[in-house]
Order: sequence, then C-alpha cells, then structure tokens
Amino acid sequence: MDQPSTTLQPASRNWPSTAQSGELGPAERAGYVVAGLVLAAAAARPRPNPVLTALALGAGAYLAWRGAQGNCPAKAALVRQGLLRA
Repeated sequence: MDQPSTTLQPASRNWPSTAQSGELGPAERAGYVVAGLVLAAAAARPRPNPVLTALALGAGAYLAWRGAQGNCPAKAALVRQGLLRA
C-alpha cells in the first residue's frame, strides 16, 4: 500500500495573500472585539424596539467574533476591489 506524501507543497499562485484574505492586524482585532462588546452590551439593555435590540446584539457579537477570529470578509472584499489598502 502506498502512503500519502507528507511533504508540504508550495502555495498556489492563485491562493490569496494575507492582505487579500482580509486578515486583521493586532490593533484591528482589538478594535473589532472592543467595538463588538460595546455594541452588544449597549443592546443588552431593554429597549422599546426588540428588533433593533436583536440586530444590535447580533452585530456586536459578530464584530467581536470576527475580531477574535482575526479575519474579516468585508475587509477582504474591500482590499480586492482596491477600495482599501492592506
């Protein structure tokens, strides 16, 4: 039986670079997490409109999660379009 090769192959030229993939730097990651937690905390207070409360809570959680992950698809799209410099 042949065993699969365990050597690493060079990355394809079509693979997105770090800048094109939307990877966040340390300061950006911290900003995303803080902004997300602040938004989620503000949304946790009872408001007259429960839909806006749910949207703010979801958006805050998403921002905090993206900051923790260190990758943002919105940033990647802006970099690919040339609207944002990495």
